[in-house]
Amino acid sequence: MRVYSHDLTDAHVVRMRDDLTKARELGGATTSLLFLEGRFALAVSRDRARALEFMEAAESLGALNPIGLNFKAGLMHNGRPDEAITLLSRAGDLDPTNTETFRFLTRCYWDLRRPAEAFQVLRAFNERNQTKLPKGDLVFAFTGQTEELARDVSKLSPEIDEGQRLQMQLHLARAQKRSSDLIAIVDRSSVKELRPLDWSGFPVPLVGHKPVAELYGWAKLLTGDRAGAVSDGRTMLKFVDRQPVTPTNDWYLRLLAAEGWLFSGDISRAVAETRSALARTGTGTNFTTSHYRRTAAMIFAWAGEENDAVALLERLATEFPSAGPAEITRDPLYSTPLANSLRYQALAKKLEAEIAENQKLLVESAK
Repeated sequence: MRVYSHDLTDAHVVRMRDDLTKARELGGATTSLLFLEGRFALAVSRDRARALEFMEAAESLGALNPIGLNFKAGLMHNGRPDEAITLLSRAGDLDPTNTETFRFLTRCYWDLRRPAEAFQVLRAFNERNQTKLPKGDLVFAFTGQTEELARDVSKLSPEIDEGQRLQMQLHLARAQKRSSDLIAIVDRSSVKELRPLDWSGFPVPLVGHKPVAELYGWAKLLTGDRAGAVSDGRTMLKFVDRQPVTPTNDWYLRLLAAEGWLFSGDISRAVAETRSALARTGTGTNFTTSHYRRTAAMIFAWAGEENDAVALLERLATEFPSAGPAEITRDPLYSTPLANSLRYQALAKKLEAEIAENQKLLVESAK
């Protein structure tokens, strides 16, 4: 199994652990070694607390460089976001051209539902650097406007990962309510498997890949082709059966299976697998579980479990880390199956008022 660029097969984990032990024996606990030990603790054990201990030990030996500050901020993002912002601001001062730092800083403000500060971070970075950070996702998430997102998609580099390109094109099409274009967009791509990506194009950690059948399945549901989605559901279930199960991906594979059962028409199995996946993510909030609560909400919505779907959307609209209001009200994967839900309508009314205020905010921040 490969996560980010880490090979997490058992044999490679053993070699990494042996290398870290030998490095300690030869050179002691240096800043660079402690940083690597922190990365190892997070990637292999998902032990954020232990990884943070390594980073604080590294910092006690001397100031962290921007890479170290970014990593430490990532460890503190869940639960201590204001401290993460402080770390990222320090990293930005040290390296004002570092796109990763400023994307992450924007993400922190996004998750705290502070769009004015997120807009300002992107605007200031783009004004002083030749390399520009895309802002279409942020603008759409908080204002519902898609023009900037369309420009970002049109300017994607030829070197960009094709799976990322495909997912961004589909995101734009859904944002613009072009459901009839979704299948054609997937057809034009040669992608067979995808890395799950977050809003900024980084892989969602510790979960693995997913088949392109997922994209076809959702597109067919949106266009009313439930019969056509059945084959995509079967493809997804076969894909899940082939994947090695680990302590870090069990919940993710169950969620993929839930999508497969939904597309196949077995609604009760889809709901049961979704509940099982959510139970395995725990009760805490972090970006990964927040990201996939969106998928769970979609499954519940299309399975007719509207109260469970809207309950998840209400959490995404208010808890940290959050989704932008337009991500909830303007995505047809929610709005189509929940169109007659009074609870969803009430949530959407509240969020649309927030969107209107954010549109004014965006105008003010551009002055």
